[in-house]
Amino acid sequence: MVTQARLKETTHYDPSTGFFTWLKRPGDTRGDKIFNGQYAGKTAGGLNKSKGYWAIKVDGKDYYAHRLVWLYSYGKLPASEIDHINHNRQDNSIDNLRTVNRLENQRNMSKRKVSTSGVTGIAWDKSRGKWQGQIEVNNKNIFLGRFDSLLDATCARMRANKQYNFHKNHGA
Repeated sequence: MVTQARLKETTHYDPSTGFFTWLKRPGDTRGDKIFNGQYAGKTAGGLNKSKGYWAIKVDGKDYYAHRLVWLYSYGKLPASEIDHINHNRQDNSIDNLRTVNRLENQRNMSKRKVSTSGVTGIAWDKSRGKWQGQIEVNNKNIFLGRFDSLLDATCARMRANKQYNFHKNHGA
């Protein structure tokens, strides 16, 4: 397991950009010279395409960059999940990250790509010719009603988001 000291020996973190860069290795071995020539001063890690997170290998072990940011900044890996507040998994600036439990993380999710209304929790009820609102809280689906307009349905969902403590970015 990487420590904060080891991470700071090998990388530099820029809190405004969220990127790590490799530091020059101080040794004179052939391996150090090769590393310094190829990597020192360059962005550390790369995109994990299956998950969409930036990943960095330190001492042979893979870590997600957002978890390393926490270690670099606060001295320990987070015990819980890290939420990317703006939903951009590659934005690892410290201001975009917060520790949350699983429930809190689920209350700040991006809008699903399959959304037909463009609003999380709102769908067109074809049989009734109305917009239907719903929200899931503690694994229970709560019906918010049927509405003549998308605006009315959206307002009901926004009120429910606030009532059940969803993050203001949820569904964005």
